[in-house]
Amino acid sequence: MRKTLEDLYYGEIRPHDREIDMDSELEKAMGRAERCEEKLAVMLEGEAKALLLRLIDADNEVSSSVYSCFQAENSTDIVKPR
Repeated sequence: MRKTLEDLYYGEIRPHDREIDMDSELEKAMGRAERCEEKLAVMLEGEAKALLLRLIDADNEVSSSVYSCFQAENSTDIVKPR
């Protein structure tokens, strides 16, 4: 148990790291999104390209926040506070 807690503390174990099944619908959708992003980035210039990049950044922030909220709601404390 102590070794597991030490590994968590030192970052050797990262419970949030998960592999995505390469045949899953999520992986397929992520691939489509990535290909569209790459094509648009090549096609666009100037203000339009900057807007696309800001949209992608904002979407990543939203996804990260949603994931963090989900994790917080579904996590349990390993060590209970005194």
